[in-house]
Amino acid sequence: MIDFLKTFNPAMPFIWVFGLLFVVLGFYLVIDLSNTCFGNFVRRAGYNKNWHWLIYVPVVNVIAIWIFAFAEWPNLKKKVS
Repeated sequence: MIDFLKTFNPAMPFIWVFGLLFVVLGFYLVIDLSNTCFGNFVRRAGYNKNWHWLIYVPVVNVIAIWIFAFAEWPNLKKKVS
């Protein structure tokens, strides 16, 4: 059996902490970027900005995209009138 104290590296906990921090920050940046992009896109189409939260719900996101794609956009109605 391998002796734990012989293979233990004192820097190991710091590597785990920074690795976990990197993963958490990566998820945060991806979610924040997608919230900003989808939120602005939906808002410019004339809908409420909170529609972008539906992107994160499985199955509902596909239905929401179909509704969003084929519905009449409120901003287009304003420009035509």
